[in-house]
Amino acid sequence: MMRPGRGLTNDSSERKRVVAGRALVLAAHGSGDESATNDLARATADRLHQSGRFDEVTAAFHLGEPSFRNVLDGLSCSDVVVVPLMTSEGFYYDTLPAALTCNDRFEKLRVRLTRPVGTSDRLHDLVAARCAELIRRFDLAPAESAVIVVGHGTTRHRRSRQAAWDLAASLARANVAARIEAGFLDDAPRIEALAPQDDGLARLDWIVVPFLIGGGRHASVDVGARLGLNGNSHAAPSLHNDNGRNIVIDAPVGCYPELPDVITAMAEEVAA
Repeated sequence: MMRPGRGLTNDSSERKRVVAGRALVLAAHGSGDESATNDLARATADRLHQSGRFDEVTAAFHLGEPSFRNVLDGLSCSDVVVVPLMTSEGFYYDTLPAALTCNDRFEKLRVRLTRPVGTSDRLHDLVAARCAELIRRFDLAPAESAVIVVGHGTTRHRRSRQAAWDLAASLARANVAARIEAGFLDDAPRIEALAPQDDGLARLDWIVVPFLIGGGRHASVDVGARLGLNGNSHAAPSLHNDNGRNIVIDAPVGCYPELPDVITAMAEEVAA
C-alpha cells in the first residue's frame, strides 16, 4: 500500500502515452449527482492548472468521474502527486491507495500520496487567520466570542472526527477567541447540542467554521438549520441574530480562495 510521501516507480521500458512532467490529482469524495461539490473540486483543479506549477491537473472522485479507479489512465505525465481533497484520514482516505492501484497504468507511473488537506498545519493557520478576520469584520470581541468547528463526522469511522478536534486545538493555541469547540453533523457531539449543554457558550457570539470541503447543502443549509436559524441558503459569511447574540456562519474551508496555495505546498513537499 502507498503511504503518504512514498510511491512506486516501475522501471519497465513500456512508456505508452507517458511523457516527462508532473501531474496533480485532487482526490475528492464527490457526489453521484454531479452536484456543486464536484464542480468546486474541478474549479480548484482549474485554478491550480492555471498557476503553471503542474503540467496536468485534474479532480477525481469516489462518486463522480473520473473516479479514483480510472483517473491515472487519462494522464500523460509519468510523475503524479495525489492530494486528497478531504478533511480527515477517514474511510475514503483509507480506500484511496487500493483504488488507485486499479488503474491500468498505475505500474507505469510514479505515484505519491499526501495526507488529506484538512490535516495540514497550513490549513490550520489559514482558518485561524480567517476567524480573526471575521471577528474584525463583524465588530465582535475575541474575549466574548467562540469559534465552533463543524465537522461532518460519522459513527462508521472513529478517526474521521480527529481532524476537527485537531483543528480546534490549533485554533485554541492561536488564541483566536475565548472558546473553541468542535461539533458534528453526523456524530457526537452534534452542533445543535453544544449551546444547550453549556450556558457559558450560549452567551458568547459564535464564528461557525464549516470544516467541509464541498459547497453543497451541508454547508449552505444544514449548518444553519441545525443551529435553529433560517434554513434558507445564505451567501457566506452570513450574520444571524439569535436572541441578542451574533452567529456568523462562514463558507466551508473548501471554498477558501487560498486553498490552492495549501494544496500546492503539500504537493511540492511530497514531490521533493
